[in-house]
Amino acid sequence: MEESYTVKVVKDVESGKVLSQAWFNAAGQEHNTSGPAVVEYGPDGEPVRQCWMQNGQFHRDEADGPAIITRNPDDDTLLVKFLQNNRLHRIDGPAVVHKFETTGELISERFFRDGHLYRPWLRLQTP
Repeated sequence: MEESYTVKVVKDVESGKVLSQAWFNAAGQEHNTSGPAVVEYGPDGEPVRQCWMQNGQFHRDEADGPAIITRNPDDDTLLVKFLQNNRLHRIDGPAVVHKFETTGELISERFFRDGHLYRPWLRLQTP
């Protein structure tokens, strides 16, 4: 089944540069299964924020990468968040990673499973 999308493009009135693009499903929800559903661009034309969404919820399979990527060229930082079904979630590493983009030096990281903060160095208890 082929999906159809409505794409909204916002441009700067004076320069004509694209500021953002968003894909929507027939229900009017941000949605794109073949790439980010929302992309915001910086003054250099490069993406500063990319969001993968399905049916209005942040969602991307962990193996495909983070659901939200935010790049701040002013301080050279990169913030990535792994979400599934609108909840922070990652099995094979931290669900939130904040680092310097150029050097890769870690600023902070947080681990979540199914939206719940956990500490991987503590043994997980199963009910």
